[in-house]
Amino acid sequence: MRTEELINKYSDRLTENDMDALSIILKNKNIIGSLNSKEISDFVYTSPAGLTRLAKKLNFNGFTEFKYFLKNDVEQSKDIAPDHMEILVNDMNDTLKLMKQTNLLPLVTAIHDANRVYVYGTGWGEKRAAELLARNFLAYDKPLFLIPSYTELLWVLNDITENDLLFIISFSGENKNLVKSLKK
Repeated sequence: MRTEELINKYSDRLTENDMDALSIILKNKNIIGSLNSKEISDFVYTSPAGLTRLAKKLNFNGFTEFKYFLKNDVEQSKDIAPDHMEILVNDMNDTLKLMKQTNLLPLVTAIHDANRVYVYGTGWGEKRAAELLARNFLAYDKPLFLIPSYTELLWVLNDITENDLLFIISFSGENKNLVKSLKK
């Protein structure tokens, strides 16, 4: 399992500060393996104990185990060396095929007819996708209300009506707390 997949798997355990630290770690994982825990903690603006707590949230016994996992992830990534352009083109072609097969009219109609449209992303990647979606809708004079946290999502769920629309962007779709909250 890759580091990004692991983060998505346990994203419901992670705080905003954890996500910030992990973002820095991911951007610099090529050098993280050569640093000690004190240097890494200074680098990501936390303490060595904070790194240990973060590693435990990702189901590791401690930060040393997480650091070893990161080093292996970097090594495996070097071995694979994918052709990124080919992967991107294939993904885009697959997306276009899927869009041609899908009747988008009900979705477009629901967006058009909604009084308010909300969007919530469950993890850091999903939040970024939600931000881009909201940004794209500005050009169509249809504002999307970006919900920045789970707590605020719960507030919105108390006020949402049948004339509103809520998009949830989730990597797995298996966040039990979220599913339970949405069923109420």
